[in-house]
Amino acid sequence: MAIHKMEGEKKYQVDVYDGHRRIRKVVHGTRYDADQVHSRMIQEREYRKYHLPNYRSMPFKDLGHMYIKEYSIPRKKSSANDISKLKSLVRFFGDTPITQVTVERIERFRSDRLNQPRKWGGGTVSGTTVNRELALLSSIMTFAIQRGMLERNPVSRVKKSREEPKQVVLCEADMNLLIKQAEPPLQDMIIMGLNTGMRRGEILNLEWKNVLLEERLIIVQRTKNNKIRRVPMNDMVHGLLSRLKLKQGGRSHVFENPRTGKPFGQFDHSWRTLRNKLGFNELRFHDLRHCFATHALSRGGDIHSLQTVLGHASITMTARYLSGMTESQKKLVDGLNIGNLKERVG
Repeated sequence: MAIHKMEGEKKYQVDVYDGHRRIRKVVHGTRYDADQVHSRMIQEREYRKYHLPNYRSMPFKDLGHMYIKEYSIPRKKSSANDISKLKSLVRFFGDTPITQVTVERIERFRSDRLNQPRKWGGGTVSGTTVNRELALLSSIMTFAIQRGMLERNPVSRVKKSREEPKQVVLCEADMNLLIKQAEPPLQDMIIMGLNTGMRRGEILNLEWKNVLLEERLIIVQRTKNNKIRRVPMNDMVHGLLSRLKLKQGGRSHVFENPRTGKPFGQFDHSWRTLRNKLGFNELRFHDLRHCFATHALSRGGDIHSLQTVLGHASITMTARYLSGMTESQKKLVDGLNIGNLKERVG
């Protein structure tokens, strides 16, 4: 028997033979957990036996694409970011056998990247960007280790760049200027970001069924921490969403591309064009969330309510508990109305 319950313990011993070599793991939990681990160990053994006879000479680019296909896309919401960051890694390591992705080569990659010019805004690639690419490289190496392709992760011995806190908070005049100079639908997304503190993905994926105009409430379901969050509307957001509702008719998403019938995916180009035109070269869309938090607190909101509205605390109540919205949460956004309805484009 490959699975043995250890006497007097809530754990199991799992054995798998790979040729003459015995691989043993101890699993804490139920018999089902042990069965899952045993099945995974069998799959990994067969993978090594039939699919990776020459894995030591596998080019890094093949391992990277395997990681994206078998791990990143099925398991990570940020798979699109992984795909983007992998391009830089493949350009450098490419056909290098995975066993030759050494500490020295990784250090050279880091040095080269830090001296490369940025695509936009001038200057060179930031240490933060390189750190994120090294984090992906580390995940890929760990992926290889778990499949018996490598024995150790060389990225763990590479020094990361120091990251300075990067946060831009606009004054109220600049926030209004940003809105005035933007065009729909980006203009509407900016208004949402500045007046609700919602993340970009939450805004792009917002559905009309989760916009409760009469209750002046937005139910955010697709959140970063997979928790339902309730965001109150102020007058600016309520007016914006009311107009969009009348204009859009039967669409399912608030920000839906009329050409595709699907939510807008990215707006990076129009965002960069707008911010650079106004001289806000370092401004990220995520900074609108920081602007919301900073200015909302300055208008009398309290920290606890801010954490709730931003989704930094666990929220277990759903839309049916509308009466649970506190006066302090309403106060947090009621005093904040960024944008001038009369000056909006369209």
